[in-house]
Amino acid sequence: MNYACYPSFEHLLKEVYADVHKEWLTPQFKSEFEKSLRIVYSNAVFTRGKNFCPNPVDILAPYKIIKPKDVKVFVVGQDPYPKLKNAVGIAFHADGNWTVSLKAFRDSLEEFNHDSGDGYSLINWVRQGVLLSNITLTVQEGKSDSHTTYWENVVKHLIRLIPKESVSVAFGKNAKVIEGIPSLRRVEYMHPAERSGKFAKTKDVFGEINECLESLKLEPIDWSMSR
Repeated sequence: MNYACYPSFEHLLKEVYADVHKEWLTPQFKSEFEKSLRIVYSNAVFTRGKNFCPNPVDILAPYKIIKPKDVKVFVVGQDPYPKLKNAVGIAFHADGNWTVSLKAFRDSLEEFNHDSGDGYSLINWVRQGVLLSNITLTVQEGKSDSHTTYWENVVKHLIRLIPKESVSVAFGKNAKVIEGIPSLRRVEYMHPAERSGKFAKTKDVFGEINECLESLKLEPIDWSMSR
């Protein structure tokens, strides 16, 4: 949507923060986040008519569902889908819509005999403690990586709150990001959207994540993609 439809930056910010668990909203995070969001808002005002993704209410969507202490797995995404119908603020999730990454996840689960469920929703994962967060929190519609420089120093303040007894997962070029994550276990693999067929057949990445969780004496994740 066009963020410039908000009468002021304060109105936009209020909607973005609504229902976010307060444990995430440290002074350090809020300071960096608001600087970046103000740049995005100013950009929206200057380029009136251009849409940005996701809708403001969804920019911090995963942080409304899960608290820092409940994170067992942190999956690093790059930036939101550049289509409003798919961008919902939760990395790789598209609210039931089919995407290449979701298809690759589903194919991988089925290839290695995990229960894939009957849909393409990742909400079940988040509710179990899987934080699916993009490093870049907004994007111009139709233009991937368009807001990357705005958000470079923001999510690191959230990453610091993740428990050490957790697993960090990075796909493709996101691997460098997990160097700053305190997780005791790390999993790196190719990006599902780049080579979806190979992603599904080469490695049981979801089984590996669960093995890491069990080594930390944490409950494994039910990877079903049903709601």
